Amino acid sequence: RSGRVPRDDSPAGDWVAFDVGSQLVRGSLNARTSLETVRWTDGPVFDVSVAPPTAAAPIEVSGGRVETVDGWVVLTGRPAGGGRFVVGPGVALAATRSGTFVLAVVPVVNPPEGAPRVRPVVYQIGGGGSVPEASPPDTVGSSR
Repeated sequence: RSGRVPRDDSPAGDWVAFDVGSQLVRGSLNARTSLETVRWTDGPVFDVSVAPPTAAAPIEVSGGRVETVDGWVVLTGRPAGGGRFVVGPGVALAATRSGTFVLAVVPVVNPPEGAPRVRPVVYQIGGGGSVPEASPPDTVGSSR
């Protein structure tokens, strides 16, 4: 180790190969391995001066879609067992291709003065059974 202090914009020191099918690490990548360059995308601003979003375009996922309906994140289609599954409160902003993870903003109940009125959360959908289960964050409704 060189004793250097890493920074947010520091290049990665090591890369590992990850098998998305088995979800196992398959070893280290050598320096000659070509990596995909991902374009950076700026997201929404969470600030007290910005009105919270109340609607969003549907998000297509494998065999279904994630929608925002009257302030609720809703999963429909095959990932919802062929029907409709209410994931939790909020406005859906993004989802993984499979629909397993959904990024949303949820209202903060009684936010402190000067604090944003929404909080970003990630819902994890699926518990291995035939009916989806949502694992909401413990911050929904929190004023922390």
